[in-house]
Amino acid sequence: MTGIKVVDASAFAALLFGEKEAEAVAASLGDARLAAPALLSFELANVCLSKMRRHPGDCRKIGGQAAWAMGWVRLLADWNFCPKLEPSVPL
Repeated sequence: MTGIKVVDASAFAALLFGEKEAEAVAASLGDARLAAPALLSFELANVCLSKMRRHPGDCRKIGGQAAWAMGWVRLLADWNFCPKLEPSVPL
């Protein structure tokens, strides 16, 4: 395992929603221990709201992914160890 890396909302969202940058984000994070700023949950909620507005038919899927992610956000914001995050399935 390498050192600690701080993951921001755009990187976390890329992994969560399987965006085209997800593979690059996962590769750059590698096996590092992850941490996040305390505002990550608010930033991620804003990303989810934007996605729901763009894809109203996918609101339940986006909300489910967001709910799952919030558990990891709490761990990251507390600087606890987080297992390697894998890219999700794209919308």
